[in-house]
Amino acid sequence: RYIPSGAMAPTLKAGDRILINKTAYLATTPQRGDIVTFVAPEAAVTVCLAGADSSSTNTVFIKRIVGLPGEQVEIRNQQVLINGQPIEEPYILEKSDYQYGPKTVLANSYFVLGDSRNNSCDSHYWGFVPKANITGKAT
Repeated sequence: RYIPSGAMAPTLKAGDRILINKTAYLATTPQRGDIVTFVAPEAAVTVCLAGADSSSTNTVFIKRIVGLPGEQVEIRNQQVLINGQPIEEPYILEKSDYQYGPKTVLANSYFVLGDSRNNSCDSHYWGFVPKANITGKAT
């Protein structure tokens, strides 16, 4: 898979090529920290790809899972909080310059963010990713 933007920098840079394990979640569930590919929900296409016809696109995004089903996610004072507790994120390029939530991740859904927090159109803009949309795990 080709990386089209810098939204996952510094982990993945624009132009990088990666392998996707499409069977990774047949026997397990996605975990916090996993980098996943997914078919962008309609809201993501509308917000991130202005002008695209969301009914005819199968746009695939790649992001990192930060929030799991049932968890409360908040971004406050440049820190991601899960159920009120800060999480360690050694992989991010810069801390978030925005606030989010708190919001509870829906059942069978995930909250995803790009590692380049201030250069990523992700869950803080358009909401959660249904598990059914996840197409694989970056390896």
